[in-house]
Amino acid sequence: MFANLASRLAELAATADDVIVVDTDPDDATPVEACSAGVRVYEYPRSDDSAGARNRALDEVRTSHALCLDVTDHISARDLTALRKEVGQRTSTAFELIVVNESGDPNTVTSCWQLRVVPVRPEHRFEGRVHERIRPALERTRTSVMRVPLVVRHTGSREPGRAIREAHRHLDHLRREVDEGRDDAGLLYELAQAASQAGHLDEARRVAQRCVETQSSDVDAIQAAAILLGHLELERGDTAKAERVLREAVQRRPDDAFARFSLGDLLRRANDFPGALRELTAARAAPLRRSSVPVPVAGLARTVRLRLGAVLEILDRPAEAAVAYREILDDWPDEPGASRALVRALIRAGAWDEAERQLTRLADDSAEDPDVTLLAAHLAFARNHEEEAARLFARALKLDPENWAAPLHLGHLALRQGDISTAFDHYSRARALADEPEVRVGLAAARLEQGEIREALDELEAVFDQCSGRPLPRGTEAMAGEALLRIGRADDARRAFERHLERLGPDARVVSRLADCYRELDAPEAARFGYEEALKLEPGLPEAARGLGALDAVS
Repeated sequence: MFANLASRLAELAATADDVIVVDTDPDDATPVEACSAGVRVYEYPRSDDSAGARNRALDEVRTSHALCLDVTDHISARDLTALRKEVGQRTSTAFELIVVNESGDPNTVTSCWQLRVVPVRPEHRFEGRVHERIRPALERTRTSVMRVPLVVRHTGSREPGRAIREAHRHLDHLRREVDEGRDDAGLLYELAQAASQAGHLDEARRVAQRCVETQSSDVDAIQAAAILLGHLELERGDTAKAERVLREAVQRRPDDAFARFSLGDLLRRANDFPGALRELTAARAAPLRRSSVPVPVAGLARTVRLRLGAVLEILDRPAEAAVAYREILDDWPDEPGASRALVRALIRAGAWDEAERQLTRLADDSAEDPDVTLLAAHLAFARNHEEEAARLFARALKLDPENWAAPLHLGHLALRQGDISTAFDHYSRARALADEPEVRVGLAAARLEQGEIREALDELEAVFDQCSGRPLPRGTEAMAGEALLRIGRADDARRAFERHLERLGPDARVVSRLADCYRELDAPEAARFGYEEALKLEPGLPEAARGLGALDAVS
């Protein structure tokens, strides 16, 4: 029972022609609350047949139509008035409304179309032990069904753990219905979903597979079961089957944003970032379409853009990532994850003034937040404000001793200042916290500075192994080229420098070192061209000028 039952019933009574309450728990305060609101109350003994309570209410209805609400449902007076108008114009029609299942986590709010308004006739009876249905009765009487975009808010899911408790409670009832021959797709999906929520994953997979294979006209349930099956197969570790199932769901409904998102997120986890980008971009463009089964419409729009931005950042396209994050903030200005992601993307994109403005707003709301402090440190680092960056990274590390990014960048700062010993200490601390490719690149840079070329190449080889299927950290190829050139492997170094330039674009120093490779390979014309290109990019670059001088001396 919820505390404001009387006020909600009074609101309904002020707009509806008649309000009936069927009480299935004689030990609670429902009769008192309902009577105080001036509505009619009938008792119905609690049983395994939840359809019985609704049918008991239909027995007492005196109006042409009945709107069915649960105890935690709420419809606004405005929508109720609009519904009365629709019913008055279509006296023999049933109506589906939008049901929003609210949650404490905005990303898990779901919504769907549900049949909630029915013409009152003796033949129209609910059936089913759980998630009682009246559609079969309407189909037998050939009653038309119309969708109207009016909202019923279901607030019962706000209570932590309620969905799992209900799944456990409903499982046996749903199993019995299936065993009794009710083998329709909607029921199978409900059983698969309940089994999944209750932790019976093998059963959930079997039932979801069975639902997908039914020859049912309930395409919404089949599609939802396919997406659920994909997630369950992924959780089991069968990525290949999960991908196949989700691709079939996308082929079945190419405009299904949830299917596209699910496939894109799987590809992201599998390090297929071009594939993930394609599917997430399609999910972003697809209409957020409600079906007859609950899908996370509002949360999905937010999550699609967060994942899309993350993939674009991995693909080193931070400016595009920033666009995805801004789209979230246009609709949800207070979304902290998107705000922080936007600052990070703006820093990487070189939009430092905008990043600073966004960061100032974050800092006002999140004093001494380690993530915000770390973002401020990254901005100072990008702007070459070394003292400020060192202070902020040290502060971020103190606030969160487990964050490996802070010691990594403290190592970079020490290396810039030529303090190789301190750089090693910071990199080693970062390495102890996380064996990330960026940390290995830092260690390789320190080893190169110390002349430990073979050891640097070992670190870089580990980076290439770790990044199989995903882009390398910036500078990895150039550093490998530098190490290879120093041990006389000029042709291998050439390929490494060329890969760097192909991926990241012109860089005067890398072009000059590529020219050094050509000089070592006895290709003076190519070397001369390279040095001249480097000087165009950065006039007066000493190493390029020296390279040209060396070529001139030989000629």
